[in-house]
Amino acid sequence: METKERTLNDLSRWEREILFFNRGTAGGFYTRLVEAFHHADSVNSIRLLNAFPDELGPWQRYRLDKEYTQELNRIFSGS
Repeated sequence: METKERTLNDLSRWEREILFFNRGTAGGFYTRLVEAFHHADSVNSIRLLNAFPDELGPWQRYRLDKEYTQELNRIFSGS
């Protein structure tokens, strides 16, 4: 059984927010949340992930999972 390649329309709201963040067009709250997540030590990163799993879960995966990162980058670039 073949797996259908995902498109921009298939992404969750928070996966699309990664694109907006990378473009510099994310909303103020999301931008500050991701910036705090980037600057947090490991203990506070876990606290933020626990408090905002929907918002930061895809971002954490984007940072750590090379295949997921490549998939989203492919979708974001439109190819």
